Amino acid sequence: MKFAQIGKRVKQAQKAGQWAEVITAADELLAIAPTRPDFALWKYEALAKSGDARGAHGFGAGYVGGAAHDHAQELNAFAWWIVSPEREVPVAERDLALALDAASRSNELT
Repeated sequence: MKFAQIGKRVKQAQKAGQWAEVITAADELLAIAPTRPDFALWKYEALAKSGDARGAHGFGAGYVGGAAHDHAQELNAFAWWIVSPEREVPVAERDLALALDAASRSNELT
């Protein structure tokens, strides 16, 4: 139930562009389930959309090298989210090096 309540807060904050609230809620979720790629992506996206590209990269690199390091599916999901053509972020602004790191580690594990 806690996931659903916090997830609802995330969705409302995303719609309103309240990136600090998304980050706070994602941190709460990651404290409970640190390998969940959706939670990590919510935080990563909020950092990026708030203008903190350096923070987004640092968080993403920490996720790839830390909590998700031994979880192929989570790494794959994270990498695909970054490169997905459905994202509203221009290709030039995507952290393709981070996506490659995640995909490469996922490949090593499978």
